[in-house]
Amino acid sequence: RGGGGSRLACLGLLLAAGDYFDAPKGATRPAGPQPDAAAEKRPVRIEAFASRLKVPPGGITDLAIRITIDKGWHINSHRPLQKYLIPASLDLKKNPLASLDNVAYPQGKKVQLSFSPQAISVYEGTVWIRARITLGRKARPGPVALELTVDTQACNDRSCLAPATHKLSLTLDVDHNAGSETIRHPGLFKTNLENRGTRKPS
Repeated sequence: RGGGGSRLACLGLLLAAGDYFDAPKGATRPAGPQPDAAAEKRPVRIEAFASRLKVPPGGITDLAIRITIDKGWHINSHRPLQKYLIPASLDLKKNPLASLDNVAYPQGKKVQLSFSPQAISVYEGTVWIRARITLGRKARPGPVALELTVDTQACNDRSCLAPATHKLSLTLDVDHNAGSETIRHPGLFKTNLENRGTRKPS
């Protein structure tokens, strides 16, 4: 945690690290489809799922980002209740061929912890972030390497670990004929492609 809460974070940082690395690794990875990209800095695991890996120029692929947090830990939500807290956030490393938009974060859960006199807004267990990647209309056929980042700070009920940036590598294939294939991970994405910037199935 930074700003006005930096003293609390600094005092508890080493203690929190000791609590974590000495504790049993009780995390259970959710069952389901295999992610298209993943990164793990325990106690947090990030997995990215794309509705398409083949995309036409100017087309889109929807993203579902699963954040899994070990039991006994939490991360700050995207909208913390205190300004000095570090929010969870999804971003795309600057790339002239692609942009990230329509990012939708889940609502945080208000909890009261021993080290904070005020309630804080957190994510626990498993939460999802939704977003969309749009390719530029001038993108040429071939692979486009993208790097997504998810910033988090993990805490338990006593103190916090240092902030972490999780990097996920995702490669899209630019193809003028893409758009009519079946959506990947159908359990995560709607099959209606209207207003999605790509051709609907015939």
